[in-house]
Amino acid sequence: GPGDVDQYWLGGAVVIIRAATLADVPQLVEMGRAFRLSSSYAATLPENVEQMAETATNLIDHLGIVFVAEGRGGELVGMIGLVKAVHFISGALTVSEAFWWVEPDYRGALGVSLLRKALVWARAQGAVKLAMIQPLSETELGDLYERLGFTCIEACWELDLTAKEAAA
Repeated sequence: GPGDVDQYWLGGAVVIIRAATLADVPQLVEMGRAFRLSSSYAATLPENVEQMAETATNLIDHLGIVFVAEGRGGELVGMIGLVKAVHFISGALTVSEAFWWVEPDYRGALGVSLLRKALVWARAQGAVKLAMIQPLSETELGDLYERLGFTCIEACWELDLTAKEAAA
């Protein structure tokens, strides 16, 4: 079930996937920092570790769930954070990705395993939709979503309202 601990044998070591606890928040923040720096978000989103910690805490406490992949010695090597909410248009219970990250040395099967854990949890919550994010630079991620049966329904556009040249 979604609350169970899943074990995987990857690269000669056992990795477990489990629900995160508040004790994991500092490591979640560090992975969030690594994600931001390696993504297109680095150019548009300033780092805010306090906000990252608050987001992780709120997901763990009441807004959804965070699953973590724990490697040797208890270090976290992957995470997926999910928000559970009623969709503002349809009213359907929807689970949306807040973040998904796997350390580079562990990518591949572990990332897909985290996503599958998210799917199991979303179904167990009674959700009718799971919404995932694809940074535009990550085209292979869109290919993965398509292979898994996801449909691309929108792109997100952002305007920096603090920029002097903001047209709107």
